[in-house]
Amino acid sequence: MFRTKGIIKDGIFAQKNTRVTGYGALRKLGTKQRRNALRSQGYTEPLLNQYCLAWECFYQTCTAVHGRISPTDAQWQAITKQYNRLKRQLPALTTANQNIDSETIKTWLDSICITAARRYLFPQVESLDIIN
Repeated sequence: MFRTKGIIKDGIFAQKNTRVTGYGALRKLGTKQRRNALRSQGYTEPLLNQYCLAWECFYQTCTAVHGRISPTDAQWQAITKQYNRLKRQLPALTTANQNIDSETIKTWLDSICITAARRYLFPQVESLDIIN
């Protein structure tokens, strides 16, 4: 009886957690998890630092926003401003001398960071029945 109850709870918990928006997935991961998520996608220095910084700026600006809300234009501008201010502190950044616009940050988060976060939070389970 108790084991069945645990299996049912695990199933309900898994269903609730798979209904996370892309930006919600970005909010779920801490600093170390973000870096690991991007590394697991094959990103290395200096791109890894670039994407981690953009993700951190998003996290600091948008953590207070809960639910399925994507950032507003004002928030994208704040993320971009913070990124351009902090990027000079990172070593070997490829874009250290140029300012990045909000569309670039949005593209990085939408196409790279959200994918990495989803794959980190909800890894694909491969069948154990596969014969090598």
